[in-house]
Amino acid sequence: MQKTGKIVFYSTSLMLIVLHLSQWIQNQQAFSVQEILLVGANLVPKSEIRQAVEEEARKHIFKVDLKRIEKRLNTFPQVKKVRVSRVFPNSLRIELEERQPVALIIDNGIWGVDAEGVLLPNLQSVRGIDFPVIVGLSLQHYVPGEVVKNPHIRELAEILGELRQQNPAVYHLISEITMNNLTGVQVTLMTRQVPVILGKDRLMHKFNKLKPLYQYLLVTDEIDSVRYMDLRYRDQIVLKRRS
Repeated sequence: MQKTGKIVFYSTSLMLIVLHLSQWIQNQQAFSVQEILLVGANLVPKSEIRQAVEEEARKHIFKVDLKRIEKRLNTFPQVKKVRVSRVFPNSLRIELEERQPVALIIDNGIWGVDAEGVLLPNLQSVRGIDFPVIVGLSLQHYVPGEVVKNPHIRELAEILGELRQQNPAVYHLISEITMNNLTGVQVTLMTRQVPVILGKDRLMHKFNKLKPLYQYLLVTDEIDSVRYMDLRYRDQIVLKRRS
């Protein structure tokens, strides 16, 4: 009986300690959110993120609704994934995976498009804005966060996304890119603005052949004599010289 009484006594004491500790934590100002740690926020303005979470961020850290914050931030068209966590005693950590633009579209403003064809706004704020520009094609609608309706833009975005992964050096050589049903894909190179006709098939293979040829023309100082390059023919490169 004495042993049982001791167990009950210690159990009750421990429970009271836990309850008092919980109540103390809930009442402590030190556990109110005082800092928001942002990770991966490059496209979404930080001020807009803070504004979106302001209401929740005023609360005690244990009362913050993390899922509610994630749901709000997922409404930003630039956001692909978001994770919010508590950092004790008084901080929130917001980790964003943003949609990365692969090209710009100048059509009633400056827009971006990612490799999945999703339209992105506010790209004036991106550092350097060093992306190929899709030309000669219109958006048809202007809803950030939605996949663009123009199939040629979607296809070019997918091509540029694959190229940036497989051959970033060639990706960064491209100043402009377009597509039509007659000649397929055509790019303009950054230096000397040389047009290159790539056609409709084996595009990654042709892009891989493009860089060594381009470097050779630069080194031999022949690039200024080239009017355009045509890579539509299998394993052949046609150089059209200036007269």
